[in-house]
Amino acid sequence: MSDCTKGNSLNDYRVGGVSLFSTVDWPGHITATVFLKGCPWRCSYCHNKHLLSKSPSVDDLFWGQVIAELDKRRGFLDGIVFSGGEPLISAHLAELISEVKSRGFLVGLHTNGTKPSELKTLLAKKDTEGNPFVDWVGLDIKTSFSCYDELTCAKGSSDAVLESLASLQESAVEYELRTTLYPEAFDKDTLHALGEELLALGERNWILQKCREEGSNRESPLPFNLEAARQQLLQQGFETLLIR
Repeated sequence: MSDCTKGNSLNDYRVGGVSLFSTVDWPGHITATVFLKGCPWRCSYCHNKHLLSKSPSVDDLFWGQVIAELDKRRGFLDGIVFSGGEPLISAHLAELISEVKSRGFLVGLHTNGTKPSELKTLLAKKDTEGNPFVDWVGLDIKTSFSCYDELTCAKGSSDAVLESLASLQESAVEYELRTTLYPEAFDKDTLHALGEELLALGERNWILQKCREEGSNRESPLPFNLEAARQQLLQQGFETLLIR
């Protein structure tokens, strides 16, 4: 079912929201971030629960409104990041990216890896000038792969993430792996187990993101010393391990 509920135009496509200025959603770039609706997973700590459903809401924006605001920021913003929710479940994502690319913006993508086939297709796609259709991907790695199904409430979710990661490794598109350290999902052993899994997959760079309490910027305390754990992981073989 299409989300273009007012009519047949892409301008009538409903999005969950937009942040018109960000320096954190794509490190090293000034971006706007467009939040698409819908996600098949139900992680208990999700901070964007209002984006889980694709059902229409009075808070929705229409793509026509969003692209008009982005047009005003051409020459100022480096790129546009599509986030969610999970943007790869949108049947209109490629069309939205095409509109953004045609205006000279770079394109970043946030994904939890739930749609590996769709991701692989986008990674292989080129724009009209032969440049990558997607310029950068931030892949969320939520927990140790053996714990994925319990965390996401979705059977086989770890297989999808591993397939998505493999596609990124095979592509020429820049990407980063990042993990939000939700206290109820992470203890020191879980963090190190995930680190060992990523090293075994050939990854040497990893971003650890502190979890913040919903509705505030206050960090949620972890049941272990994060810096000590980081130093141990660096000794195990990571080249870059940043804490955000």
